Amino acid sequence: MLRFGRFAKTTGQTWKYRLWQVATAAAIAVSLAFFSLWNGNPAGLPEGLTIALYFLVCVFWIVIRNVLHDEAEYLAFPRRALFDRLGMSSAVLETDASGTFVGSSYMYATARDWARFGSLYLQDGAWKNERVLPEGWVAYTTSPAPADDSKRYGAHFWLQVPDEYGGRDARLPVPAFHAAGHEAQFVTIVPSRDAVIVHLGRTRYPDAWDHPAFVRDVLARLPRPDHSRPGG
Repeated sequence: MLRFGRFAKTTGQTWKYRLWQVATAAAIAVSLAFFSLWNGNPAGLPEGLTIALYFLVCVFWIVIRNVLHDEAEYLAFPRRALFDRLGMSSAVLETDASGTFVGSSYMYATARDWARFGSLYLQDGAWKNERVLPEGWVAYTTSPAPADDSKRYGAHFWLQVPDEYGGRDARLPVPAFHAAGHEAQFVTIVPSRDAVIVHLGRTRYPDAWDHPAFVRDVLARLPRPDHSRPGG
């Protein structure tokens, strides 16, 4: 239900739109984190039920608004459920003209706060020894989507850098996954290196940004974690 690659396939129909042009994948990744907090049962989502994720995210926020029946509680939900728990003090999730969170885009935060969001996924959905996301949620979002034959896409996280920003050599030295945002803004999570790499410089022309090269350069300069030590 939440797994869409470049083209999200349904029975007898294909949704032909580019997700990174219609909606900001990084913002939707945040919205899906809220979905997991609200639903609490990612393993129970039926794979056969596939609808356009852009609309799913918008409907999700409309449903929450109607369920809460309290405007103040609704507007406080993102901060109470996630942002404050991670210390994302700069994070802003904007609403549309009717007061409903857009969710598919218009999510703003500093690089440090986006790194906090990435760190939540780096730590398997836990923060300061507290489980924030449901058990198994990170594994679900980072496993290949059945509809994506290339196995490059999970549940709104890229398992490889999308072609537009892949440069001449899209390979990385270690596995990573990516929340790809508007105009080459990225949150890249590299579990084996205990690293979260954030790029917020908007790049209007896709071929002007080589994200794999940037990630390789950053990793080359980072100290390698010592996994032989407890907590290392």
